[in-house]
Amino acid sequence: MDKIEKVNFKKIGFLITLIIILIFIKFYFEGLFNNKDLSLTLHHYKNFAPVIYIIVYSLAPVFFIPPSPFGLIAGILFGPIWGTLYSLIGTVIGATICFYLAKYFLGNYIKNKILDSRFEKLYHDVKKNGWKIVAITRLIPLFPYNLLNYMFGLTEIKFSHYIIASFIFSIPSCAVYVIFGNSIIDVMNGRFSLKFFVAVFLFVLMSISPIIYKKIRRKFD
Repeated sequence: MDKIEKVNFKKIGFLITLIIILIFIKFYFEGLFNNKDLSLTLHHYKNFAPVIYIIVYSLAPVFFIPPSPFGLIAGILFGPIWGTLYSLIGTVIGATICFYLAKYFLGNYIKNKILDSRFEKLYHDVKKNGWKIVAITRLIPLFPYNLLNYMFGLTEIKFSHYIIASFIFSIPSCAVYVIFGNSIIDVMNGRFSLKFFVAVFLFVLMSISPIIYKKIRRKFD
């Protein structure tokens, strides 16, 4: 257990993220994101593509890899509807893995990250507000998603409440990144569709939500 807690997950996550970006760039210059070529590639892999995507996405939070690139990739590969579904499944599975890793293996490591930090109050607030804290942190990109997946595993929140809240309140953020990713295909082909402007509007709205949250919180503090 001590060896597990000494692993530098952020460095591993950075390395994996860099590899994913390089692969993405390679595929772009090889023309994979041409609509015709992309359709042929997905047809070739059929049911394996979503399964591989979900497995990789569900492991990403373990290594503190940001979830946003995976939302963009889902939009490019699977479209807005299926992409959102696959992204959401990966999100929930990843959140579950982190929850149980923290509870049974990484307790001391995560506590050292949280205690005496700006997230300590949030940690104690879970005891009072339960699933509501999960809902807020899923809706607002102000909070470090991956670290909080682990943090919730150390709290007294019921697993069922944690998962249900994570599933429901992760839908908006998953959808925003997926729609934005799907619109990138049109942009790469020189077209600015309505989908792109909707995605940009939602992305800006999500980006300013932390400011709105801080203003509301000041009124009640």
